[in-house]
Amino acid sequence: MPTSENEKIKLSNNKPLKIVNNISRTNDILEKIKASSENMVVIRNLKNVSADILKQLYGTEKSIMIECNDYNMVIYGKDIKNIENELNTEIEIKKLDNGTKLLVNDGKALPGKIKVEFNDEKSNYKYMYIYNDNENKYELINSLTSTDSLEIDYSGTYLITHDKIKEFKINVLIISIAGGSILILIVIYIFIKRKYWFW
Repeated sequence: MPTSENEKIKLSNNKPLKIVNNISRTNDILEKIKASSENMVVIRNLKNVSADILKQLYGTEKSIMIECNDYNMVIYGKDIKNIENELNTEIEIKKLDNGTKLLVNDGKALPGKIKVEFNDEKSNYKYMYIYNDNENKYELINSLTSTDSLEIDYSGTYLITHDKIKEFKINVLIISIAGGSILILIVIYIFIKRKYWFW
């Protein structure tokens, strides 16, 4: 479908693209990336980065910045590893007492490393954790060097905090098992040795 002059002006000024349907929007974005002389192409309110868009960027020096309400998401062509892993740009953000929880890409695999730039500062958060489903706990992955952006390599649930999460150094379950084992060994020892005590 040919692009009208008005739509060309909208594309060149990084305005929201005219949405007829998803296919039309994807085609417009592909044309914008291809025609752009700039390495960074800005797109507003794109909910899903399709495999076609990722393929257009893959292995190039170009990148796209998707402008969302509270943050921008940047994908660099050189960081894309798998074009089949489409990207949902809607991050679920939840404020907690000890920080902010982020669910990235609905837990599905990312196409590669992405950058999330917050419009408002993250209140000087210093630490970033990812939730380990196997261990049922958050694990520290790095100390933040920027107050307004995150680099994310894996999908999942993240937690950004002001202070390190305090963990029990000794698990209560381990203490209980160890204490119970020692008690059983003492009872066995007394039972075996008691016949010698009365000789």
